[in-house]
Amino acid sequence: MTRAADLRHLADRIGVVPAYHDMLGNQHPTSSDTQEALAEALGFPCAGPTGPRDRLAEIRAAEDGRLLEPVAVHVTEAPPTAVAVRLRVPPGHDGPVAWELRLRLEDGECTVIEGGRRRAGGGPLRLPLPDPLAWGYHRLDGAVCLNGRAHDVRQLLIVAPGSCMSVGDRLGEHRAFGIVANLYGIRSARNWGAGDFGDLRALVRRTAGWRGGFVGINPLHAIANTGVDVSPYSPLSRVFGNPLYLEVDAVPEARAAGAPATDAALRDRVASLRAGASVDYEAVAVVKRAALATLHARFQRRGTHQPAARRVRAYREFCRRHGDALERFATFMALAERHGADWRRWPAALHAHDAPAVEVFRRAHPDAVDVQRYLQFEFDRQLGAVGGTARTTLAVGLVGDLALGSAPGGADPWSFPGLFATGTRLGAPPDDYSATGQDWGLPPVRPEALRETGFAYWIAVVRSAMRHVGAIRIDHVMGLFRQFWIPPDAEAPSGAYVRFPETALLAILALESRRHGVLVVGEDLGTVPRGFSRTLARRGILSTRVLYFERDARGRFKAPRAYSPRALATVTTHDLPPLAGFWRGTDLDLRERIESLPPERVARARAERATAKERLRARLDTEGLPLGDDPAPERLAGAVYGFLARTPAPLVGIALDDLTGETVPVNLPGVATDRYPSWTRRNQVPLERLARFPVARAVLTAVTKARPPTPPGRV
Repeated sequence: MTRAADLRHLADRIGVVPAYHDMLGNQHPTSSDTQEALAEALGFPCAGPTGPRDRLAEIRAAEDGRLLEPVAVHVTEAPPTAVAVRLRVPPGHDGPVAWELRLRLEDGECTVIEGGRRRAGGGPLRLPLPDPLAWGYHRLDGAVCLNGRAHDVRQLLIVAPGSCMSVGDRLGEHRAFGIVANLYGIRSARNWGAGDFGDLRALVRRTAGWRGGFVGINPLHAIANTGVDVSPYSPLSRVFGNPLYLEVDAVPEARAAGAPATDAALRDRVASLRAGASVDYEAVAVVKRAALATLHARFQRRGTHQPAARRVRAYREFCRRHGDALERFATFMALAERHGADWRRWPAALHAHDAPAVEVFRRAHPDAVDVQRYLQFEFDRQLGAVGGTARTTLAVGLVGDLALGSAPGGADPWSFPGLFATGTRLGAPPDDYSATGQDWGLPPVRPEALRETGFAYWIAVVRSAMRHVGAIRIDHVMGLFRQFWIPPDAEAPSGAYVRFPETALLAILALESRRHGVLVVGEDLGTVPRGFSRTLARRGILSTRVLYFERDARGRFKAPRAYSPRALATVTTHDLPPLAGFWRGTDLDLRERIESLPPERVARARAERATAKERLRARLDTEGLPLGDDPAPERLAGAVYGFLARTPAPLVGIALDDLTGETVPVNLPGVATDRYPSWTRRNQVPLERLARFPVARAVLTAVTKARPPTPPGRV
């Protein structure tokens, strides 16, 4: 074969898809340059005339020499289930095969499995395990003897259900509505300039009073909280949280010694931040960090009375449970306070989490590391308290949000070396958001590294996302099946899709979903394969339906009955304008002002928007929800959400932005933050006044009329 043919074969073998289609249906073949660049990113560098052929030979040799795959997935809907281990005997082997294996169940029970057989010609050998296995993560290790020579083997056995927890298990025949909020943007009379867990608790109580079933929130992942690094979808870590959301006055050390905001200068600073038109992440983080450092010092001087002793035990258990991952993250954050939140710009001696200089720093600054552990401990406690309240008062509880990836200079790439394909970025092919594609700047996780590490990172991410919530929304859920990778130094259209180990990723998702009692919603908008929503349904994953996009082939808005009965339905998303902004065209005004679209595109967009408004008006008229010529904001919002509440979608999300009548989008995709301050806009109506605000009253009246109240949740 030619080198080009070898390269195509190698690319296909390691998961690089040979072509992609954009939203217009145009096919884009994957170029040889992209194939070679992505092969290197995946861990298979193939430069030189024989590079692709050499890598293929190495892959075949590795497969022939691997007696057990590192991970085996067994799917069953009715555990326990009989499981057989697939042992691969090398080709050409002719002789005895003996094994002595230890099966360690997740609960700690251990069984020894011994046996032998003569095997001629190689090939798979099926070894039934003596007892059926329950759902869980079980480990097999030991030795296999071939012709008298012992080979060490190990395997992670994942026994999992084929689907996630069903919406019927949680809601029965009920259809719930809930409030979906950008937590950081909530305005209240008590927060410190950014929405926090106190505001979330208040929103949960209000939603329960409105007979709603859930409260959805943006990702709470740790972010830098500085400069332009404020997107919740580009976090430092997807495993740990952002202390910006802590309610300082609710920290037990604050309650024991009085509220920390007693200093006049601090009170004035907090009042100024609270009154701001937008979230000043860095300023809020600075004042909270100072107050929390004081509380951490009080925690370190803890007494021996019973409440303090219980808290100490809880802290130690939290640290034990999160182990090395927490230690690495806390160390990263302590280093970030000195060197900035991008480890690639740190001194070279600090670029590896296990470098000697990092250990020297950790020993020299134990308090700086410990305060970061403390912040995560308190984050988990406060979120757990709110999540527990939501579970018992709402049919579903909190709906968390899981970002697609982590920032390239963040804690996750630093803490999990070799797992991320640095230099390569995640993105999307050309679509309605961008005719030249999207580059999200996030480093992808290498599929083979995930397998070799037993999917430990994915398990940690999923568990973190599901802890304390009743449902999670997975951003860009197609990433569990395939991801669009952009090679280093290339533009988005030069990218290609890379296949992911969907069987294992979905098995882990389903297992954790059932264990936590958590529903899963997938964001399946944009460029997705035909029939993808049906694939999600088979896995028990709800789809996402957005009113703006729910049109028929002629561009008309669909009737309520045409909506999916297996979806979360909303009017808008964080990447789209709020309803009032859509109606006024505020997003188009912004793009024209900052020149993010050429004039001819703006003119076309305005014409398309005018047509969309007339078609929406026509659909609402048909449904007996007339708007009139120039509808007031409350009439528009009430009619649109009343319409959405009539759909068979089991979950309907009401954007808090629409309840408060926002017109400005929270995010303009594809626009740099120096041109538009995405992720900083606050709600104009404080939480305390929400129930009396005309638009909110109109929406809640319309929705509760169409959707009977759902029964409260369960722990």
